[in-house]
Amino acid sequence: MNSMAFSIPRTGVDSPGTGGSLSWGVKKSFRDYVLGAFGDMTVLEPAILQGEIVTFPASSSTSSDGVLRFHGAVRFRAHHGMLDVSIRDPWIETVSGEPQLSVAHGSVRVALARLSAVEPVEENGLLVWRGVAARMAKDGGAVFNFPYPEDTELDPVSYAAPIPSPNGDLP
Repeated sequence: MNSMAFSIPRTGVDSPGTGGSLSWGVKKSFRDYVLGAFGDMTVLEPAILQGEIVTFPASSSTSSDGVLRFHGAVRFRAHHGMLDVSIRDPWIETVSGEPQLSVAHGSVRVALARLSAVEPVEENGLLVWRGVAARMAKDGGAVFNFPYPEDTELDPVSYAAPIPSPNGDLP
């Protein structure tokens, strides 16, 4: 049986709340494969699932180091547990001048996706990036337990963060 966990929406990038959030579908063909194999897609709080988009709320540890930290996880399982992939605690940071999305993977962080550099818009005290193109980073395939090649297209990412104070610190 295809199953998908749903949560009651609280916030999303369309209404990011006061602290910001990151919304992402990960990869449509991967979601379709998992659900088509009678698997499931579940979220761990504080993340929420709205349709096929996971929204991760901003962490209170987002700070002046320029890293946007988000909390929660989405877990994809299929084939009686033989396929078990978690996308946990995504961060957005700039590495060598390029924005990237990393995730917790075991005891380390793995750069999962390279993001297009786009200018945010200001809305309600937040900087908001919508529909940012994402491509698999060199080591990102490790998160999926099989190698999607580097540069594989992923779903677009949308995220929001508080506007930094005049000294550059995030609240």
